[in-house]
Amino acid sequence: MARKVIDSITLREMYNSGAALLTQNREAVDALNVFPVPDGDTGTNMSQTINAAVKELNGKLTSSVGAVADAVARGALKGARGNSGVILSQILRGFARALEGVEEIDCEMFIKMLRSGADTAYKAVMKPKEGTILTVIRVMAEDMERTGSKYSTVDELFAAALAVMLLSSASCSKQAEVADTSGVKRDPQSSVTVDTDVSFNAVYSRTDGYLEKKQYPVVTVINSRTEIERYTSENEGWYDFYTTFYDAVTQYDAAFFEDSSLILILLEEPSGSYTHEVTDISFDSSTGYTDVKIERSVPEIATDDMAEWHIIVEIPKDSPILDYPDHITVEITNKKA
Repeated sequence: MARKVIDSITLREMYNSGAALLTQNREAVDALNVFPVPDGDTGTNMSQTINAAVKELNGKLTSSVGAVADAVARGALKGARGNSGVILSQILRGFARALEGVEEIDCEMFIKMLRSGADTAYKAVMKPKEGTILTVIRVMAEDMERTGSKYSTVDELFAAALAVMLLSSASCSKQAEVADTSGVKRDPQSSVTVDTDVSFNAVYSRTDGYLEKKQYPVVTVINSRTEIERYTSENEGWYDFYTTFYDAVTQYDAAFFEDSSLILILLEEPSGSYTHEVTDISFDSSTGYTDVKIERSVPEIATDDMAEWHIIVEIPKDSPILDYPDHITVEITNKKA
C-alpha cells in the first residue's frame, strides 16, 4: 500500500539505505568527475560524509522525523569531507531545518524539505556553480513545487522527484563531458540540448465556463479515444463546448491515436475577442521540459466578456514530449502589431 506519510522509522531506513547505496557506487560517482568540482573524488567524499551522518543517527534513539533529520545533519556537519561532502552536509542541514519539531513527513512537508535543502546549500557556497549537485537539488525543489500538489502519497511524490533528479544529474554529467572533451571552460547552460523541431497542428475552440479554483493555463495530455471521450463527458457540465469543439474531437478516432496524441491547453481571457496562435513547441532533452509558445492577438476594441479557450495541439505519438507529460509549460505573449 502506498504511503501517505514517512515516519521516523522509515526515514531512518531511508538514510541508512541511501548511505549504503552511495558507498556501493562510490567509484562510479568518482568517475562522474563533476560534483561540485572535477577533482575525481566526489563519490569518496560524499560516501564518507553520509556514513558519518548515519553513524551519528544510529547512535541515537529517535521518535520523530525531526529528531532523525537533526542527528543526520549533525553527523554530516562533523564528518563532512571535501567540497562535495560539505555541500551534501548543507543539504541535509536544510532538511533538518524544515523538519524541526515535525513528527511525520507528508507530501507538503517533503516539498518544503527539498526547498530548504536547496536554499541552505546555495547560501553556504560563496560562488554557487551550476551544473553541480546544487543544480540537482534546486531543480528537484522547483519541479516539485510546480507539480507536487497532484500527488496524494509520498511514494508517488518521491518517485517523481527521483525521476527529476536523474534527468538533472544526467544533464550535469553531459555538461562536464563537453567541458572535458573541448578543453574549454563553458557556461553550463551552453551545453543544454534543445529540440526545437517539434511538429504539431493546432485547433482553437472557445469553450466558456468559469472555475474559480482553476490555475490557468491548464494542460492535459490525451493519448486515446477513450481519454478524450472521458475528458469531454467529465467537463461538459463546466464548459460550454461549442460546435467547434465537438467537431474537432469527433475526428480524433482510434486510428488517429495510433500515430498521434493531443495536448489540450485551457486558457482564460478577459475578452472573447482575443484570438490565439501556437507559434512554436520546443523540447529540452536535458530536463524533459516542453515549452509551448502562444501568441495572443488583442484587438483595439474588444468585448468585455470573460472567455475560455481550448487549444487542441496534435503531436506525433513518438514525440519525446509524451515521456514527460507533467513537464509542459505554456508561454503566452501578445502579438506585436
